[in-house]
Amino acid sequence: MQLPMDHLRAEIEAKACDIPFDERARLQSSLAMLAETVKGFPNPALRIDVTYHPHSDVYHVEFKLKLPGLTIFTGEENPYLDTALQRCFRKAMRKTEAYKENPDRQALAVAKSRDALNREVVAPEDPEVGPLAEAAEAGDYRRFRTGLAAYED
Repeated sequence: MQLPMDHLRAEIEAKACDIPFDERARLQSSLAMLAETVKGFPNPALRIDVTYHPHSDVYHVEFKLKLPGLTIFTGEENPYLDTALQRCFRKAMRKTEAYKENPDRQALAVAKSRDALNREVVAPEDPEVGPLAEAAEAGDYRRFRTGLAAYED
């Protein structure tokens, strides 16, 4: 399940369980707080894995939050899903706040410039117009690759 957020891309995967509707509502408010915390970072991404272990009657929750220059990992096991999720959120918030105080400035600068480049590059609406289309039409692979070189990392 992917959740739309303005400042944070969040993906949740549940294994051997379903996340109840009331828990999803609480999850949204916690995600909103985390999204506000990572607002200054370009392209933050959160992956949440929830696994229920029926033999031990325990939920295992893992968070993986990608920020420029750092990936924050947290994990928690608890018989109550809500408790495990909230503890992971608190850990992720503490680790994110600590990173905000002393970020990897070089990785942050690279990520911001890449993000700006991604926003500025606009492909032509008609793919059959321009020098790339002409090179493709002529079967000139070298000219086509040379034209693409400006768009590659």
